[in-house]
Amino acid sequence: MKSGKAVGPDDIPVEVWKCLGEAAVEFLTSLFNRVLENLEKAYDRVPREELWYCMRKSGVAEKYVRVVQGMYERSRTVVRCAVGQTEEFKVEVGLHQGSALSPFLFAMVMDQLSEEVRQESPWTMMFADDIVICSESREQVEESLERWRFALERRGMKVSHISVTSPINLFIIVIYRPPGPLVLGDFNLPSDKLHSSGLLALLNSFSLSFNSCPPTHKEGNVLDLVFTHPSPATDMTVTPLHISDHHLVSFSITLPVLPKRNPQHLSLTRRNLHSISPSSVASCTLSSLPDHESFSSLPLDSATDTLLSSLSSTMDFLCPLSTIRRKNSSPAPWLSDVLRNNRRELRSAARKWKKSKLDTDLTSYRTLLSKFSLDVTSAKTSFYKEKLETSAQDPRKLHNIFSSLLNPPAPPSPSSLTAKDFASFYTEKIERICQTFTSLPTSPTSHNQHSATPSLTQLSTVAAEEVLQITRSCNPTTCPLDPIPSAMLQTISPDLLPFITTVINGSLTSGHVPTAFKKARVIPILKKPALDPSDISNYRPVSLLSFLSKILQCVVCNQLSDYLMQNNLHDPNQSAFKAAHSTETALLAVTETLHAARSAKLSSVLILLDLSAAFDTVNHKTLLSTLRSLGICGTAWEWFASYLDGRSY
Repeated sequence: MKSGKAVGPDDIPVEVWKCLGEAAVEFLTSLFNRVLENLEKAYDRVPREELWYCMRKSGVAEKYVRVVQGMYERSRTVVRCAVGQTEEFKVEVGLHQGSALSPFLFAMVMDQLSEEVRQESPWTMMFADDIVICSESREQVEESLERWRFALERRGMKVSHISVTSPINLFIIVIYRPPGPLVLGDFNLPSDKLHSSGLLALLNSFSLSFNSCPPTHKEGNVLDLVFTHPSPATDMTVTPLHISDHHLVSFSITLPVLPKRNPQHLSLTRRNLHSISPSSVASCTLSSLPDHESFSSLPLDSATDTLLSSLSSTMDFLCPLSTIRRKNSSPAPWLSDVLRNNRRELRSAARKWKKSKLDTDLTSYRTLLSKFSLDVTSAKTSFYKEKLETSAQDPRKLHNIFSSLLNPPAPPSPSSLTAKDFASFYTEKIERICQTFTSLPTSPTSHNQHSATPSLTQLSTVAAEEVLQITRSCNPTTCPLDPIPSAMLQTISPDLLPFITTVINGSLTSGHVPTAFKKARVIPILKKPALDPSDISNYRPVSLLSFLSKILQCVVCNQLSDYLMQNNLHDPNQSAFKAAHSTETALLAVTETLHAARSAKLSSVLILLDLSAAFDTVNHKTLLSTLRSLGICGTAWEWFASYLDGRSY
């Protein structure tokens, strides 16, 4: 900066122009026109009445204001010096020196007193009682300074020192890519305390090496430290500065050469569901379906395929797939159309103020910002409150909600594994486990006692109202096999209810599961986020089923559970997949049994077993034989046989 003249682009060295662009240099030169303010005896000059006013204006509860007032009421102090100590005297202004609460109260006072004149960083930067005011010209600096002086001094705060930054030759170096781990700064640790503090051992554990250098402070201490990784710093020099008691530390580091990467724009195919209404989807689907009487006369597989194809063609017609650039993050679930519109207005107001620099535009921007922040907070609160209230009776959903909030899932790690690798691994894994089995019994013997139990020969048809209730109560998860989003299907289910009920009842009465409902999409997920993603054994297969197939399974599950419950066929020692049973009931049962054995002076042995790939190693013949021994026969048994036969993924 030249003395008495604002810095312009012509004052920037050519080397810096090469590193920066013209727009960046113009912005940075505007920052060099700045003043530094310092408040005189800032802590000791804070008026008590201003302190109470600022606390209340900041929203502090009145009871806390009274607590602080009680701390300052009738406060007295003494002054101790080399020749003795004074008598006690009253202190009726300022904050308590040495109090842990005083810095917080002082920051609150400064925020409130400077609210009308403070601008966003970097135009205004504050650190306690030190203030930096930046503007694009010297005239704007002086104007801002007068506003600050008036805002502070009329409330009892005195500006003690003002200076325009001294004329120096300024060189700017911008590093766009960090050179690896680099830690540097004023650690304020003299040499005798550096080794005893344990700092070196701590940073060495992170492979950061200490670079020794000459004294960096005018008193002869090494207070400014540099730690680098992997290569040490070279050509380290220390240059005294007349404007600071710390010296300028210069050094060179070797930057690793990284391979060039071509930018890849990830694309995503999606449907713009906001552009269609559920009523249009329902009417278009009904127009493509035959009348209900003709639909009921179709074979079950044909009727199912007709319903699915009608839904799929409707979505392709009303909302075709489009390719868009993939976003880094998914939109917030609480972000409504109203909030999006308010956000656009806020950004427009911010651009307008940055261009005009008018106080009226700044006030408008701050008003919109405050309102938008309150609306977002209210939307978040309402979203999670409703989510928790709807899941209050479902411990699993509550656990998932809190897990997602406290431990958000990490982004998926890159892996070179292909779908064929996973299919081969899982198939071979099951084959290896099955080869370790001994010869399987032709029929189970543990259920012979149920031979006199009434049998379940026919699955009952369900009413349309029951189908609608199950459809709406199911979690609307959507997989690639679904012709339309599950939430959309739930919305239009009353219009399609006769067709959905016909497919479900047709499956129950015929003992046949539609082929389209026996397809699954299997995806592998890491068992734990910290596991190695390149190791295929660290993945767990998860099967995704279509939404309509899960509705059919829920209907059958309800009838099977009722049959087992009514005939007392549930295993009393099984706590999984039973109403009013969970891991808690299993632990309580085991604990109570152990306590009873101890009271009876008996010895207890606890053996814990875990089955490998339990679901995937269930033998279909054994399962069907077990169902028959439980009294399930006729078309009911044929339905389960059809459900297990011909499944694909």
